[in-house]
Amino acid sequence: MGSKVNGDLPGLVADDHRWGHIAHGSLVSLFDTPALIGERAALIRSLNQARPVENEPLHFEVPAAFVDKRFGQLTLQPFYEIHDSRYMMYWLAMTGEEFNTLQAEKKEEERLKLELDKRTVDAVKLGEQQPEVDHRLKEEKSSRGVHNGQSWRDAESGGYFSFELQTEQKENLSLLITYWGYESGNRDFDILVDDQLIATEKLGGKWDQSKFFDVDYHIPNELLRDKDMITVKFVPHQGNGAGRVFHVRLVE
Repeated sequence: MGSKVNGDLPGLVADDHRWGHIAHGSLVSLFDTPALIGERAALIRSLNQARPVENEPLHFEVPAAFVDKRFGQLTLQPFYEIHDSRYMMYWLAMTGEEFNTLQAEKKEEERLKLELDKRTVDAVKLGEQQPEVDHRLKEEKSSRGVHNGQSWRDAESGGYFSFELQTEQKENLSLLITYWGYESGNRDFDILVDDQLIATEKLGGKWDQSKFFDVDYHIPNELLRDKDMITVKFVPHQGNGAGRVFHVRLVE
């Protein structure tokens, strides 16, 4: 069973465009989706009160299950019917106290995440096969792995890694790059756009904090003008490594 929404479905049908298979549409905040709030026993009782929708076999409404009245008319239906839709199959379930705590901790984080998504022109998650293939990653003497739940890529001395980002012919863009804040050793490297240097980074001992940091690098407009895409390249200095790089966004 699942629930669906039919709006905000740009790029619903994939075409032969290079990124045609990637899902589009804006993100939705966790706090704007259905959630089951209450004690477990009460939630089970409310779900057991699901009522059939007249003349719609295997369709059910569960108005008693949702505290948020926006979802009082939500309909459960067979998964095979939920084609060409944005859909949910699983809901957040917790007590009211747990939900209030989650909101206090995460609501601002969710707001910032949605704002960043609206500013993002293209993005690649380094170290994951499909995003790297989609963005035509090239590499030499490069490694990948996972740290703190996030994938990364780096390159050793004499190597590099590069990938392409689509620009939509926009200007006034920056690279927003995510690093881990506790890197040691020699990690001096150059960041190039279409083989032009835009920044030199020195990660070793830069923050000495065990958390992720996002760094913004402005791209001169002359490197963006009249282009559909750019190539971003990370090149370590002699005797150094480049990275680890976790995520790269091209943002307005």
